[in-house]
Amino acid sequence: DELMSLVAGAIAAGALPAFEELGIAMTGSGSKGVRALAAALLAGAPCARTIKRLDLRLCDIGYEGALSIAQALLVCPQIESLELGSTVDGVTGQS
Repeated sequence: DELMSLVAGAIAAGALPAFEELGIAMTGSGSKGVRALAAALLAGAPCARTIKRLDLRLCDIGYEGALSIAQALLVCPQIESLELGSTVDGVTGQS
């Protein structure tokens, strides 16, 4: 969660260039880190307009993290791929 929270902070501050793919699969990121990422996207971070693929496989995002990402999808309609395999009981798969 610490690493993802730092990345989310950099994203929110616009410190990272626009990118199309963010892969945090198997990084140990949990609900707190994923919620921070979603908050950055909801706040209008530059990548919120360019990101197309988000890979959260094998991250323990929990139900709250899943809800946060779902909310972020509403402001990031260009996201074409969201990978959630094995993230939380009952919230698995790929869209």
